[in-house]
Amino acid sequence: MDPRLQECLQVAIGGRDPGPEGWGVLSEATRSDIWEVGTTPIKSRVELLAASWPRLNAPPSALEAAWRLWVPLALDIDRRCRSGRLFCQGILGPQGSGKSTLAAALTVLLAPLGRRAVSLSIDDLYLTAPERRRLRTARPALRWRGPPGTHDLALGVQTLAALRSGPTPFWLPRFDKAAGGGEGDRYAWAELGAEMALAGPVREGCFFLERCQVRGHDLPLPENMGSPLPLSFLDGVPEDGWAVWSCGAGEARLNLAGLVYSVALDRLPVGWQVLSARPDAVIFEGWCVGVRPVAQDLLQDDLAGQSNRELPAYEALWEFLDRLLVLRPGNLDWSRQWRWTAEQERVGRAQGGMSAAEMAEFVEYFQRSLPWAVFVEPLIAAGCCNLVVEIDAAHRPGRIWRPDESSGSPCIKPGERRTF
Repeated sequence: MDPRLQECLQVAIGGRDPGPEGWGVLSEATRSDIWEVGTTPIKSRVELLAASWPRLNAPPSALEAAWRLWVPLALDIDRRCRSGRLFCQGILGPQGSGKSTLAAALTVLLAPLGRRAVSLSIDDLYLTAPERRRLRTARPALRWRGPPGTHDLALGVQTLAALRSGPTPFWLPRFDKAAGGGEGDRYAWAELGAEMALAGPVREGCFFLERCQVRGHDLPLPENMGSPLPLSFLDGVPEDGWAVWSCGAGEARLNLAGLVYSVALDRLPVGWQVLSARPDAVIFEGWCVGVRPVAQDLLQDDLAGQSNRELPAYEALWEFLDRLLVLRPGNLDWSRQWRWTAEQERVGRAQGGMSAAEMAEFVEYFQRSLPWAVFVEPLIAAGCCNLVVEIDAAHRPGRIWRPDESSGSPCIKPGERRTF
Protein backbone atom coordinates (compact mmCIF):
# COMPACT_ATOMS: atom_id res chain seq x y z
CA MET A 1 0.00 0.00 0.00
CA ASP A 2 1.26 3.48 -0.87
CA PRO A 3 2.63 4.96 2.42
CA ARG A 4 1.11 8.33 1.58
CA LEU A 5 -2.33 6.78 1.15
CA GLN A 6 -1.98 4.81 4.37
CA GLU A 7 -1.00 7.96 6.26
CA CYS A 8 -3.98 9.88 4.87
CA LEU A 9 -6.38 7.08 5.77
CA GLN A 10 -5.00 6.83 9.30
CA VAL A 11 -5.57 10.58 9.68
CA ALA A 12 -9.13 10.16 8.34
CA ILE A 13 -10.11 7.30 10.62
CA GLY A 14 -8.73 9.30 13.54
CA GLY A 15 -11.43 11.85 12.82
CA ARG A 16 -9.09 14.54 11.47
CA ASP A 17 -9.22 16.40 8.17
CA PRO A 18 -6.55 15.04 5.79
CA GLY A 19 -5.91 18.55 4.51
CA PRO A 20 -5.57 19.73 0.88
CA GLU A 21 -2.57 17.50 0.15
CA GLY A 22 -4.29 14.53 1.76
CA TRP A 23 -7.45 15.00 -0.27
CA GLY A 24 -5.27 15.09 -3.37
CA VAL A 25 -3.64 11.78 -2.43
CA LEU A 26 -7.05 10.20 -1.78
CA SER A 27 -8.38 11.50 -5.08
CA GLU A 28 -5.35 10.14 -6.93
CA ALA A 29 -5.79 6.73 -5.26
CA THR A 30 -9.35 6.43 -6.57
CA ARG A 31 -8.75 7.76 -10.06
CA SER A 32 -8.70 4.32 -11.64
CA ASP A 33 -11.36 2.57 -9.58
CA ILE A 34 -14.72 1.56 -11.03
CA TRP A 35 -17.16 2.61 -8.32
CA GLU A 36 -20.03 4.98 -8.89
CA VAL A 37 -21.10 6.19 -5.46
CA GLY A 38 -22.56 9.62 -6.04
CA THR A 39 -21.11 13.03 -6.78
CA THR A 40 -18.66 13.09 -3.85
CA PRO A 41 -17.27 9.54 -3.73
CA ILE A 42 -14.05 10.49 -1.93
CA LYS A 43 -15.75 12.39 0.87
CA SER A 44 -18.45 9.71 1.24
CA ARG A 45 -15.82 7.02 1.44
CA VAL A 46 -13.75 8.86 4.03
CA GLU A 47 -16.76 9.64 6.22
CA LEU A 48 -18.01 6.06 6.19
CA LEU A 49 -14.56 4.61 6.89
CA ALA A 50 -14.00 7.02 9.80
CA ALA A 51 -17.43 6.24 11.28
CA SER A 52 -17.08 2.46 10.98
CA TRP A 53 -13.42 1.59 11.49
CA PRO A 54 -13.60 1.08 15.29
CA ARG A 55 -16.54 -1.32 14.91
CA LEU A 56 -14.89 -3.33 12.15
CA ASN A 57 -12.29 -4.71 14.61
CA ALA A 58 -9.97 -5.08 11.64
CA PRO A 59 -6.16 -5.17 11.79
CA PRO A 60 -4.21 -2.24 10.29
CA SER A 61 -3.29 -4.51 7.37
CA ALA A 62 -6.97 -4.50 6.32
CA LEU A 63 -7.02 -0.74 5.76
CA GLU A 64 -6.30 -1.04 2.04
CA ALA A 65 -9.08 -3.63 1.55
CA ALA A 66 -11.46 -1.42 3.51
CA TRP A 67 -10.67 1.63 1.37
CA ARG A 68 -10.61 -0.04 -2.03
CA LEU A 69 -13.34 -2.69 -1.60
CA TRP A 70 -15.35 -2.77 1.61
CA VAL A 71 -16.39 0.88 1.83
CA PRO A 72 -17.19 1.56 -1.85
CA LEU A 73 -19.07 -1.74 -2.10
CA ALA A 74 -21.15 -0.77 0.97
CA LEU A 75 -21.93 2.60 -0.62
CA ASP A 76 -22.90 0.81 -3.83
CA ILE A 77 -25.25 -1.55 -1.95
CA ASP A 78 -26.77 1.39 -0.07
CA ARG A 79 -27.57 3.04 -3.41
CA ARG A 80 -29.21 -0.14 -4.69
CA CYS A 81 -31.33 -0.50 -1.54
CA ARG A 82 -33.22 2.68 -2.33
CA SER A 83 -35.90 0.77 -4.23
CA GLY A 84 -37.21 -0.48 -0.89
CA ARG A 85 -36.99 -4.12 -1.97
CA LEU A 86 -34.71 -6.59 -0.20
CA PHE A 87 -31.32 -6.48 -1.96
CA CYS A 88 -29.26 -9.69 -2.15
CA GLN A 89 -25.51 -9.37 -2.76
CA GLY A 90 -23.80 -12.66 -3.56
CA ILE A 91 -20.14 -13.36 -2.83
CA LEU A 92 -18.37 -16.32 -4.45
CA GLY A 93 -14.84 -17.44 -3.65
CA PRO A 94 -12.76 -20.51 -2.72
CA GLN A 95 -12.17 -21.67 0.83
CA GLY A 96 -10.43 -19.12 3.02
CA SER A 97 -10.60 -16.31 0.45
CA GLY A 98 -12.26 -13.84 2.83
CA LYS A 99 -15.95 -14.22 1.98
CA SER A 100 -17.12 -14.21 5.59
CA THR A 101 -14.80 -11.30 6.45
CA LEU A 102 -16.19 -9.23 3.58
CA ALA A 103 -19.79 -10.12 4.48
CA ALA A 104 -19.26 -9.17 8.13
CA ALA A 105 -17.59 -5.89 7.13
CA LEU A 106 -20.51 -4.98 4.87
CA THR A 107 -23.07 -5.53 7.64
CA VAL A 108 -21.09 -3.14 9.87
CA LEU A 109 -20.53 -0.52 7.15
CA LEU A 110 -24.16 -0.43 6.06
CA ALA A 111 -25.40 0.41 9.57
CA PRO A 112 -24.19 4.07 9.61
CA LEU A 113 -25.90 4.45 6.24
CA GLY A 114 -29.20 3.52 7.88
CA ARG A 115 -29.36 0.05 6.33
CA ARG A 116 -30.07 -3.16 8.22
CA ALA A 117 -27.97 -5.92 6.66
CA VAL A 118 -27.53 -9.58 7.57
CA SER A 119 -25.13 -12.20 6.29
CA LEU A 120 -26.11 -15.70 5.26
CA SER A 121 -23.59 -18.34 4.23
CA ILE A 122 -24.21 -21.36 2.03
CA ASP A 123 -22.55 -23.20 4.92
CA ASP A 124 -25.51 -22.28 7.16
CA LEU A 125 -27.68 -24.39 4.86
CA TYR A 126 -25.80 -27.67 5.29
CA LEU A 127 -27.87 -30.72 6.07
CA THR A 128 -27.66 -31.79 9.69
CA ALA A 129 -25.03 -34.34 10.71
CA PRO A 130 -27.54 -37.26 10.89
CA GLU A 131 -28.93 -36.29 7.45
CA ARG A 132 -25.44 -36.21 5.96
CA ARG A 133 -24.60 -39.61 7.45
CA ARG A 134 -27.66 -41.05 5.72
CA LEU A 135 -26.65 -39.25 2.52
CA ARG A 136 -23.13 -40.69 2.78
CA THR A 137 -24.60 -44.20 2.94
CA ALA A 138 -26.54 -43.58 -0.26
CA ARG A 139 -23.71 -41.64 -2.00
CA PRO A 140 -20.32 -42.65 -0.59
CA ALA A 141 -18.54 -39.97 -2.67
CA LEU A 142 -20.12 -37.30 -0.43
CA ARG A 143 -17.97 -38.25 2.54
CA TRP A 144 -17.88 -34.68 3.94
CA ARG A 145 -20.04 -31.60 3.82
CA GLY A 146 -19.31 -29.13 1.04
CA PRO A 147 -20.30 -30.24 -2.47
CA PRO A 148 -23.68 -29.50 -4.01
CA GLY A 149 -26.07 -32.09 -2.66
CA THR A 150 -25.05 -31.60 0.99
CA HIS A 151 -27.28 -28.53 1.53
CA ASP A 152 -30.88 -28.11 2.62
CA LEU A 153 -32.11 -26.12 -0.38
CA ALA A 154 -35.70 -25.91 0.86
CA LEU A 155 -34.41 -24.25 4.04
CA GLY A 156 -32.45 -21.73 1.99
CA VAL A 157 -35.39 -20.83 -0.23
CA GLN A 158 -37.73 -20.54 2.76
CA THR A 159 -35.24 -18.30 4.59
CA LEU A 160 -34.62 -15.90 1.70
CA ALA A 161 -38.31 -15.78 0.76
CA ALA A 162 -39.23 -14.96 4.37
CA LEU A 163 -36.63 -12.20 4.54
CA ARG A 164 -38.06 -10.71 1.37
CA SER A 165 -41.74 -10.71 2.30
CA GLY A 166 -42.48 -12.90 5.32
CA PRO A 167 -43.82 -11.89 8.75
CA THR A 168 -41.52 -10.93 11.62
CA PRO A 169 -39.60 -12.20 13.48
CA PHE A 170 -37.16 -13.83 11.09
CA TRP A 171 -35.09 -16.91 11.84
CA LEU A 172 -31.66 -17.23 10.22
CA PRO A 173 -30.14 -20.73 10.26
CA ARG A 174 -26.57 -21.04 11.50
CA PHE A 175 -24.22 -24.01 11.20
CA ASP A 176 -21.63 -24.97 13.82
CA LYS A 177 -18.54 -26.08 11.89
CA ALA A 178 -16.72 -27.17 15.05
CA ALA A 179 -19.37 -29.67 16.14
CA GLY A 180 -18.42 -33.32 16.22
CA GLY A 181 -14.69 -32.72 15.91
CA GLY A 182 -15.06 -30.75 12.69
CA GLU A 183 -17.88 -32.78 11.12
CA GLY A 184 -20.22 -29.85 11.81
CA ASP A 185 -23.91 -29.76 12.60
CA ARG A 186 -26.95 -27.48 12.67
CA TYR A 187 -28.60 -27.44 16.07
CA ALA A 188 -32.12 -26.84 17.30
CA TRP A 189 -30.73 -23.97 19.29
CA ALA A 190 -30.81 -20.17 19.16
CA GLU A 191 -28.26 -17.44 19.78
CA LEU A 192 -29.13 -16.18 23.25
CA GLY A 193 -29.93 -12.49 23.57
CA ALA A 194 -31.34 -10.09 26.12
CA GLU A 195 -34.82 -10.95 27.41
CA MET A 196 -34.71 -14.32 25.64
CA ALA A 197 -35.37 -17.71 27.20
CA LEU A 198 -35.05 -21.18 25.69
CA ALA A 199 -36.75 -24.17 27.29
CA GLY A 200 -37.03 -27.89 26.73
CA PRO A 201 -36.21 -31.31 28.13
CA VAL A 202 -32.74 -32.81 28.53
CA ARG A 203 -32.56 -36.47 27.60
CA GLU A 204 -29.38 -38.53 27.73
CA GLY A 205 -27.29 -35.37 27.95
CA CYS A 206 -28.88 -33.56 24.97
CA PHE A 207 -31.09 -30.46 25.08
CA PHE A 208 -34.27 -30.59 22.98
CA LEU A 209 -35.56 -27.09 22.23
CA GLU A 210 -39.34 -26.81 22.57
CA ARG A 211 -39.97 -23.14 23.43
CA CYS A 212 -38.36 -19.82 22.62
CA GLN A 213 -39.56 -16.67 24.37
CA VAL A 214 -38.54 -13.06 23.76
CA ARG A 215 -39.79 -10.46 26.24
CA GLY A 216 -42.21 -13.05 27.57
CA HIS A 217 -43.79 -13.83 24.18
CA ASP A 218 -43.51 -17.25 22.52
CA LEU A 219 -41.88 -17.32 19.08
CA PRO A 220 -42.92 -20.14 16.76
CA LEU A 221 -39.94 -22.38 16.05
CA PRO A 222 -38.84 -23.11 12.47
CA GLU A 223 -39.42 -26.58 11.11
CA ASN A 224 -36.47 -28.97 11.04
CA MET A 225 -34.22 -26.68 13.08
CA GLY A 226 -31.57 -29.36 13.42
CA SER A 227 -30.10 -31.84 15.87
CA PRO A 228 -30.69 -31.75 19.63
CA LEU A 229 -27.86 -29.89 21.38
CA PRO A 230 -25.31 -32.10 23.21
CA LEU A 231 -24.38 -30.58 26.58
CA SER A 232 -20.92 -32.14 26.48
CA PHE A 233 -19.38 -28.65 26.62
CA LEU A 234 -20.59 -28.46 30.24
CA ASP A 235 -19.12 -30.50 33.07
CA GLY A 236 -21.19 -32.45 35.54
CA VAL A 237 -24.69 -31.62 34.32
CA PRO A 238 -27.52 -34.14 34.88
CA GLU A 239 -28.35 -36.43 31.97
CA ASP A 240 -32.09 -35.75 32.21
CA GLY A 241 -34.47 -33.01 33.39
CA TRP A 242 -36.24 -29.83 32.31
CA ALA A 243 -33.91 -27.03 31.24
CA VAL A 244 -34.33 -23.27 30.89
CA TRP A 245 -31.63 -21.10 29.31
CA SER A 246 -31.42 -17.33 29.78
CA CYS A 247 -28.86 -14.61 29.17
CA GLY A 248 -27.54 -11.79 31.32
CA ALA A 249 -24.37 -9.90 32.30
CA GLY A 250 -22.36 -11.35 29.43
CA GLU A 251 -23.05 -14.98 30.25
CA ALA A 252 -25.64 -17.68 29.76
CA ARG A 253 -27.47 -19.31 32.64
CA LEU A 254 -28.78 -22.86 32.58
CA ASN A 255 -31.38 -23.91 35.13
CA LEU A 256 -31.48 -27.71 34.98
CA ALA A 257 -33.08 -30.04 37.50
CA GLY A 258 -33.01 -27.32 40.17
CA LEU A 259 -29.33 -26.53 39.61
CA VAL A 260 -28.03 -23.31 38.04
CA TYR A 261 -24.94 -23.21 35.80
CA SER A 262 -23.19 -20.15 34.36
CA VAL A 263 -21.56 -20.38 30.94
CA ALA A 264 -19.50 -17.78 29.08
CA LEU A 265 -21.31 -16.80 25.87
CA ASP A 266 -18.26 -17.63 23.74
CA ARG A 267 -18.42 -21.24 24.96
CA LEU A 268 -21.92 -21.78 23.61
CA PRO A 269 -22.43 -23.67 20.35
CA VAL A 270 -23.54 -21.72 17.28
CA GLY A 271 -27.30 -21.19 17.19
CA TRP A 272 -29.97 -19.77 14.89
CA GLN A 273 -30.26 -15.99 14.86
CA VAL A 274 -33.56 -14.22 15.56
CA LEU A 275 -34.22 -10.94 13.73
CA SER A 276 -36.95 -8.61 14.99
CA ALA A 277 -37.06 -6.42 11.88
CA ARG A 278 -36.82 -6.96 8.15
CA PRO A 279 -33.33 -6.30 6.73
CA ASP A 280 -32.67 -4.03 3.78
CA ALA A 281 -29.91 -6.25 2.41
CA VAL A 282 -28.71 -9.84 2.63
CA ILE A 283 -25.07 -10.68 1.98
CA PHE A 284 -25.22 -14.27 0.72
CA GLU A 285 -21.75 -15.78 0.56
CA GLY A 286 -20.30 -19.17 -0.18
CA TRP A 287 -17.77 -21.12 -2.15
CA CYS A 288 -20.36 -22.22 -4.73
CA VAL A 289 -22.84 -19.31 -4.63
CA GLY A 290 -24.01 -18.54 -8.16
CA VAL A 291 -22.18 -21.49 -9.78
CA ARG A 292 -24.12 -23.14 -12.58
CA PRO A 293 -23.81 -26.56 -14.26
CA VAL A 294 -21.49 -27.18 -17.20
CA ALA A 295 -21.43 -29.75 -19.98
CA GLN A 296 -21.04 -33.15 -18.35
CA ASP A 297 -18.37 -34.24 -20.85
CA LEU A 298 -16.01 -31.58 -19.43
CA LEU A 299 -15.77 -33.54 -16.18
CA GLN A 300 -13.58 -36.56 -15.58
CA ASP A 301 -13.77 -36.74 -11.79
CA ASP A 302 -16.80 -38.64 -10.43
CA LEU A 303 -17.16 -36.17 -7.55
CA ALA A 304 -17.29 -33.20 -9.93
CA GLY A 305 -19.80 -35.06 -12.07
CA GLN A 306 -21.96 -35.65 -9.01
CA SER A 307 -21.80 -31.92 -8.16
CA ASN A 308 -22.74 -30.99 -11.71
CA ARG A 309 -25.87 -33.13 -11.56
CA GLU A 310 -26.91 -31.44 -8.32
CA LEU A 311 -26.36 -27.84 -9.44
CA PRO A 312 -29.63 -27.33 -11.40
CA ALA A 313 -31.54 -27.65 -8.12
CA TYR A 314 -29.51 -24.73 -6.71
CA GLU A 315 -30.95 -22.31 -9.27
CA ALA A 316 -33.91 -21.78 -6.92
CA LEU A 317 -31.42 -20.15 -4.51
CA TRP A 318 -29.49 -18.19 -7.12
CA GLU A 319 -32.72 -16.56 -8.30
CA PHE A 320 -32.65 -14.44 -5.14
CA LEU A 321 -29.30 -12.88 -6.12
CA ASP A 322 -29.36 -9.31 -7.39
CA ARG A 323 -25.60 -9.11 -7.92
CA LEU A 324 -22.65 -11.48 -7.67
CA LEU A 325 -19.05 -10.68 -6.72
CA VAL A 326 -16.20 -13.16 -7.22
CA LEU A 327 -13.09 -13.21 -5.03
CA ARG A 328 -10.43 -14.56 -7.38
CA PRO A 329 -7.10 -15.62 -5.79
CA GLY A 330 -3.91 -15.50 -7.81
CA ASN A 331 -3.19 -19.09 -6.76
CA LEU A 332 -5.80 -21.63 -5.66
CA ASP A 333 -3.21 -23.43 -3.54
CA TRP A 334 -3.38 -20.52 -1.09
CA SER A 335 -6.69 -22.03 0.08
CA ARG A 336 -4.82 -24.74 1.95
CA GLN A 337 -2.90 -22.27 4.09
CA TRP A 338 -5.89 -19.99 4.57
CA ARG A 339 -8.10 -22.88 5.68
CA TRP A 340 -5.43 -24.28 7.97
CA THR A 341 -4.92 -20.90 9.63
CA ALA A 342 -8.65 -20.60 10.27
CA GLU A 343 -8.73 -24.11 11.72
CA GLN A 344 -5.87 -23.35 14.09
CA GLU A 345 -7.68 -20.23 15.29
CA ARG A 346 -10.78 -22.32 15.96
CA VAL A 347 -8.74 -24.87 17.91
CA GLY A 348 -7.12 -22.02 19.85
CA ARG A 349 -10.59 -20.94 20.97
CA ALA A 350 -11.22 -24.50 22.21
CA GLN A 351 -13.84 -25.00 19.51
CA GLY A 352 -12.41 -28.23 18.09
CA GLY A 353 -11.17 -28.83 14.59
CA MET A 354 -9.30 -31.02 12.13
CA SER A 355 -5.69 -32.13 12.01
CA ALA A 356 -3.32 -30.80 9.32
CA ALA A 357 -3.65 -34.02 7.30
CA GLU A 358 -7.46 -34.00 7.56
CA MET A 359 -7.54 -30.35 6.56
CA ALA A 360 -5.37 -30.88 3.47
CA GLU A 361 -7.63 -33.73 2.39
CA PHE A 362 -10.71 -31.63 3.13
CA VAL A 363 -9.53 -28.74 0.91
CA GLU A 364 -8.65 -31.14 -1.92
CA TYR A 365 -12.13 -32.64 -1.62
CA PHE A 366 -13.67 -29.18 -2.13
CA GLN A 367 -11.44 -28.42 -5.10
CA ARG A 368 -12.24 -31.76 -6.75
CA SER A 369 -15.97 -31.33 -6.29
CA LEU A 370 -16.06 -28.00 -8.17
CA PRO A 371 -12.86 -27.43 -10.17
CA TRP A 372 -12.41 -23.66 -10.40
CA ALA A 373 -11.17 -23.70 -14.00
CA VAL A 374 -14.20 -25.67 -15.15
CA PHE A 375 -16.98 -24.02 -13.16
CA VAL A 376 -15.95 -20.50 -12.12
CA GLU A 377 -13.69 -19.17 -14.87
CA PRO A 378 -16.36 -19.79 -17.55
CA LEU A 379 -18.92 -18.06 -15.31
CA ILE A 380 -16.63 -15.00 -15.20
CA ALA A 381 -15.93 -15.16 -18.94
CA ALA A 382 -19.66 -15.32 -19.72
CA GLY A 383 -20.33 -12.21 -17.63
CA CYS A 384 -22.57 -14.08 -15.18
CA CYS A 385 -21.15 -12.07 -12.30
CA ASN A 386 -20.95 -8.32 -11.79
CA LEU A 387 -17.58 -7.83 -10.15
CA VAL A 388 -14.28 -9.70 -9.94
CA VAL A 389 -11.83 -8.88 -7.15
CA GLU A 390 -8.38 -10.35 -7.63
CA ILE A 391 -6.68 -11.00 -4.29
CA ASP A 392 -3.16 -11.90 -3.21
CA ALA A 393 -1.96 -14.37 -0.56
CA ALA A 394 -2.57 -11.77 2.18
CA HIS A 395 -6.18 -11.21 0.99
CA ARG A 396 -5.32 -7.76 -0.34
CA PRO A 397 -7.37 -6.68 -3.36
CA GLY A 398 -5.50 -6.14 -6.59
CA ARG A 399 -7.34 -5.48 -9.80
CA ILE A 400 -11.10 -4.95 -9.39
CA TRP A 401 -13.07 -5.18 -12.61
CA ARG A 402 -16.43 -5.85 -14.19
CA PRO A 403 -16.56 -8.90 -16.48
CA ASP A 404 -18.93 -7.14 -18.87
CA GLU A 405 -16.19 -4.56 -19.53
CA SER A 406 -13.79 -7.27 -20.66
CA SER A 407 -16.01 -9.85 -22.31
CA GLY A 408 -18.74 -7.73 -23.80
CA SER A 409 -21.29 -10.09 -22.22
CA PRO A 410 -24.13 -8.61 -20.17
CA CYS A 411 -23.96 -9.05 -16.40
CA ILE A 412 -26.77 -8.93 -13.87
CA LYS A 413 -28.37 -5.51 -13.77
CA PRO A 414 -29.87 -3.87 -10.66
CA GLY A 415 -33.31 -5.33 -10.04
CA GLU A 416 -32.85 -8.10 -12.61
CA ARG A 417 -33.16 -11.69 -11.37
CA ARG A 418 -31.32 -14.03 -13.65
CA THR A 419 -31.53 -17.81 -13.52
CA PHE A 420 -27.90 -18.87 -13.86
